[in-house]
Amino acid sequence: MRRLCEAASRILGGDLVRTAGTAVLAVTVLSGLSAGVASSAPSDSPAGLWKGALAVGGTELHLVFHVEGETADSLEVTLDSPDQGAFGLATANVAYLDRVFSFDLPVAGGTFRGVLSDPATLSGVWSQGGSSFPLVMRKVAGKTAGASTEASDGPNRPQTPGPPFPYGRVPVRFENRSAGLRLAGTLTLPPGEGPFPAVVLVTGSGPQDRDETLFGHKPFLVIADRLARAGVAALRYDDRGVGESEGVFGDATTRDLAADASAAVTFLASRSEVDPEAIGIVGHSEGGLIGPLVALENPRVSFLVLLAGPAVRGRELLLRQNRDLAVASGMPDSLVAAIDYANAALYDRVLAARDSSAIASGVHEALVALRGRFPPGEQAALGLTVDRESALIRQLTSPWIREFLAYDPAETLKRLRLPVLALYGSKDLQVSAELDSTALRKACKAAEIVVFPGLNHLFQHAQTGRVEEYGRIEETVAPEVLDRLETWIAARARP
Repeated sequence: MRRLCEAASRILGGDLVRTAGTAVLAVTVLSGLSAGVASSAPSDSPAGLWKGALAVGGTELHLVFHVEGETADSLEVTLDSPDQGAFGLATANVAYLDRVFSFDLPVAGGTFRGVLSDPATLSGVWSQGGSSFPLVMRKVAGKTAGASTEASDGPNRPQTPGPPFPYGRVPVRFENRSAGLRLAGTLTLPPGEGPFPAVVLVTGSGPQDRDETLFGHKPFLVIADRLARAGVAALRYDDRGVGESEGVFGDATTRDLAADASAAVTFLASRSEVDPEAIGIVGHSEGGLIGPLVALENPRVSFLVLLAGPAVRGRELLLRQNRDLAVASGMPDSLVAAIDYANAALYDRVLAARDSSAIASGVHEALVALRGRFPPGEQAALGLTVDRESALIRQLTSPWIREFLAYDPAETLKRLRLPVLALYGSKDLQVSAELDSTALRKACKAAEIVVFPGLNHLFQHAQTGRVEEYGRIEETVAPEVLDRLETWIAARARP
């Protein structure tokens, strides 16, 4: 998406991991190193507060590592990206052995691997999306325990709930039998006997934890808290391959993730505290694609809430997303037009091909033609250079992007015969309220559609709607959105 989405957003993308991240192509492939946790004690522990900066595209992106633990098998790491307003990001696969320190950042598909060259220096490489960047971290004095936001002077998140909670929070596990994997999550149960109406919360694109953590915000935690206080149970779960859930996220298509969500619905229906006749799905972004797919296959779904749910074909959605983000970033009209042309050429090669081999050949041919069309300066701005070709081919041959580009949600939406609430933000630059709400209204005439003025893709009150603004906004979810969710979902309860 830019140079498109800015260097910072290319490193930490959250919901953008699959729908933003490269220059021309609005997709970042998940890549990285998985390392087992070593069991021996480190000779020089990496525990402490570390600061450094990535040099990306002429921009410095500052990072902070908070490393805690006394032994190698007890190390825990959270990461801050202060320039993006992202704090306390969860990591996975933390390992330290023979002075080599590594971890994964699931929310962005990134990996750090470095060597403790001396007690105060970590010399390593940050890898993401097929690219690698040198990264040297220096140990500094400071507090690591508790909240990363305090150590990094991070923004306030006033809506994030804390104890004591006036409702139950139950850790649960359930099985997607068709995929042979177990998923883990948290079920919030309102006070009282029940049975309660309930929802499954389905995250947006990219590997997300159960709270849909993004830039220090935890929107699903905020929503589940609000619903529990209103008498509605909520199940939120780690995406496959994230947190405590099994599986490999990078291999999954939207339909694979729909099977996970369907398993969550079936699990909810088995709980005695839940009313099996009042179970719905609340899906955000790609979760808004997943919800309707599940509703057609699983009769336990009785209502849907689509938060910035796409309603146009993936090709059109990504073209519009790239265009809107480019315009909002102040790019000249000529470069916006070039981005649009190049994206369309690449996407069409994917859609015309029968298999990965044909896609790779077609993309290579398209890139050669595009490089002949644009001068070297524009080639670099568009990400069309020879050194980017292999990364673009890897991205465009992934099962997820092939399915996403071809899928038209309108065909699924037309078949729905259940209550649907669709919410959009007028300043959303990732899923256009204008384009997608219009398409949804045509496809699903009975749906209740609300476009909230001034809200972005995360349903925050925003100035521009641009990605880099998400972390700077203290609000996690606009109160008017929470109000509409509460009243509409509570009304699904049986009298």
